[in-house]
Amino acid sequence: MLYLQAELNKVVDRYASTPTGTGFRCSSEQAESPTASAGQAGGYRRCSRRGSAKGDNVVEDGEVERVVEYVHEQLPADWAQWPGGWPGEAEAALLDAVLSIQAVYGGPETGVRSAVGRWRQHRGGGRLDDLSALASISPEDLAQVLDNRQRLSGGRLKAEAIVDAAGRLVKAGMSSSADLDGGRDKYRRAYVAVRGLGTVTWDYLCMLLGVDGVKADVWIVRFVGRALSDDQGDSPPRTRDPAYCAELLRSAAAQLQVPATTLDHAVWANMRRVGPADQSSTH
Repeated sequence: MLYLQAELNKVVDRYASTPTGTGFRCSSEQAESPTASAGQAGGYRRCSRRGSAKGDNVVEDGEVERVVEYVHEQLPADWAQWPGGWPGEAEAALLDAVLSIQAVYGGPETGVRSAVGRWRQHRGGGRLDDLSALASISPEDLAQVLDNRQRLSGGRLKAEAIVDAAGRLVKAGMSSSADLDGGRDKYRRAYVAVRGLGTVTWDYLCMLLGVDGVKADVWIVRFVGRALSDDQGDSPPRTRDPAYCAELLRSAAAQLQVPATTLDHAVWANMRRVGPADQSSTH
């Protein structure tokens, strides 16, 4: 079993449980760097060399091809489809991204989606696309509205992290989903500055708002590690880096000519189905 890097700039929540619902994915912050989000400046680039990379920031075509091959080997012909997220609803996306950390996602009337529904009812119905509403409520009041007193690994209420994140995003210039493309890297920095939150759930929040991407959680990291494992089942150390795995899967999606989000969800659903035990591999 692969373990993510133990020492990075942002030590946040780790994977704790498997979701039982059939909706969006259960989110879990990994030990991760707040400055190394896949697809952001300072991330990984692709090169055409074969063999071992000479720099940690290189994603090689040979490795991309092995991931593509593993996708064909492991995923069923009928891929699980991405449910669609919360396009145009920044409040709902932020609630989902944080509440799903180390939590069972639940069904339409339970878990994360029921909490989003309670917030929608509190707001009078309609679209949830004004982060200032979340920024202006007290954490205790939000926890009561959501009927959720879950805490992050450091003991902080998730409701407190949500209010904090909303306030920082609004201050940085993101009040609604329409603002996201105006300064995504700036908003990412604001989000990961919140104690307990990091780039994994930031990527997920963006995906929930319709941005094509990869959420490099424990399932994605395990999948990529197995795809690149040798005959003894050992994987290159760099496959423990979520940003590296995210870029590999993005490159694989491009080669397969499918959206990265589509491949990400299909891999996650398949890994969840087969469980944590190592799969057999021809590598």
